[in-house]
Amino acid sequence: MFTQKYAKELKELSADTQNKTLLTNLSSAYWSYLADTCGSLLRDKKDLDQFLSDESDLINFGLCSELIEAEKVSDEISDGLNGNRIPVYDISSWLKELVSKIKDGDKKEQLERDLHLGEIRKKKLEAELKDIQSQRCAILEQHLKKNSREWKRQIEALENTDKLLGVSIKSKKAIARGKFLSVESKREHCVREKQLSSELEKRDSLFGSMPDQETVFTLKKQAKSIEEIFITIADLEYAIEKMSAELIDLEKKSDQMSPLEMENRVKREIEYLRDMAKLSAKRLHLDTVALLKSGDKYLTGKMLGEYVNRILEFDPHIFHNDRVNIFGKPSILVVPGCGNSLYDWKNNRIIIPLTAPSGNFMASVACAIIEYRLDVDEDKKLLTSYNQIPELKGIRSVFQLRNRLIKDYIGWMTSEYKGYRILSKDVKAWFEHEIAPPGNDIYTPPELQRYAVSGEAYKKLLEEMEEKAKDVEQCSAEELWKGSILFYQQGKYDKALDLINVLVKREPENHLALYNRGHIAVKQMNKTVAIESFNEYSRMNPQSWWARMARDHVRRLQAG
Repeated sequence: MFTQKYAKELKELSADTQNKTLLTNLSSAYWSYLADTCGSLLRDKKDLDQFLSDESDLINFGLCSELIEAEKVSDEISDGLNGNRIPVYDISSWLKELVSKIKDGDKKEQLERDLHLGEIRKKKLEAELKDIQSQRCAILEQHLKKNSREWKRQIEALENTDKLLGVSIKSKKAIARGKFLSVESKREHCVREKQLSSELEKRDSLFGSMPDQETVFTLKKQAKSIEEIFITIADLEYAIEKMSAELIDLEKKSDQMSPLEMENRVKREIEYLRDMAKLSAKRLHLDTVALLKSGDKYLTGKMLGEYVNRILEFDPHIFHNDRVNIFGKPSILVVPGCGNSLYDWKNNRIIIPLTAPSGNFMASVACAIIEYRLDVDEDKKLLTSYNQIPELKGIRSVFQLRNRLIKDYIGWMTSEYKGYRILSKDVKAWFEHEIAPPGNDIYTPPELQRYAVSGEAYKKLLEEMEEKAKDVEQCSAEELWKGSILFYQQGKYDKALDLINVLVKREPENHLALYNRGHIAVKQMNKTVAIESFNEYSRMNPQSWWARMARDHVRRLQAG
């Protein structure tokens, strides 16, 4: 057991909980212990489920009784963890599902999925490359006469230099991996490297001739970004090539997976997850901490449910993208660690560390959600639109723009939601247009939005609701809520109002039901009920963005 193996270190840490060396070493030991133990059990065909059950507190939440009241904390974290609108996994449930998939022979499916993701990633990088080249062209246009022979020559020369650089990086990586080159290929490589060196000198000389240091710095930064993209593309192309070959080999094999291969696959996945947890901490210049200590603030299932619901409420179109049609909605994996949450595009999942900087878990979860939003935005429509805000038009760096949007999105979810105006007027207006639920319509949860329900399923929902609405008083609160929205969407405002009235009477503290009743009453031309509903909502929930919308509606209704 982990606690027996590291009894001395745990005892020292309990006496000095701020000992960074001990924390780092034990965190590393946690991941090694998990990978090695799971691997050996699978290799020896022993009971993995028993191990996951016996040490669930340690495995799932990094809990050791030597450092914290493990049983109590485990109950608090687990409570409500599985009741979310997005599937949530802890380490144990994730591992069980992973092993089950591997045993069912999902490697081909996984490879096909990874191949598809790799191609998507490559296209995104190529689009990012073109974007940077376009920005560079715009900068040079300011300092070189556009459409002149010199301007055209310089632009073509830079594009040729980029191509040479891309080929050079790919060639060097192939050589580093041990690829055999013929004498002729070696000669071509040497000639190309010599030509590239000359072209890079000319490029640097051009950049250095710019009239101000800021422009020089921007051009050099873009050049660095272009090189990094070529490196990533080269790695991706190699990975795609490797996976394609592996897929061909896999299709030729029909024999069952060996225990050794099972061990290696599970260990690789655990090590990948470890690296993602480390990245989460590294982004904030923190040390990775897998073990919880007494006094640490930690995420609970109830808190996670609250934050996910708030995000889905305040950014209802998160899952309105093509990626959902291919891979489904992302899952959530809660991991021992510290830092802000992040989106793992490879596995279409959101990784949420159990501890967050300053205990701001809402900001942590929001960070991963906006990463997901940006990742699935293949055409960069969101980022391009955001870049049109007057105060942001001067930002040319995609990296800087992403960071600014992530920061503003966190502010939108943590402060603007509560009615605190921290965003500038133009930025707030952008969020209300691009992210927020419509201010002049009812609130519709994501699962009832028309894009989220197939035509056949939507028709069935309506038929069921028509039948149940014959006896409104017998409807459950959930049926009243869903029915009011469905009838509203169909323009049957009288039926929608009947249902929402019963719901408000039954649950007078249901804020969103009151808000929706206001909008439904407006459609019914019932100004009195509308004003009453919006006023009651504002009274019950005064410090929120919704309350501001409700008060605006009251002012318009009274003025009209």
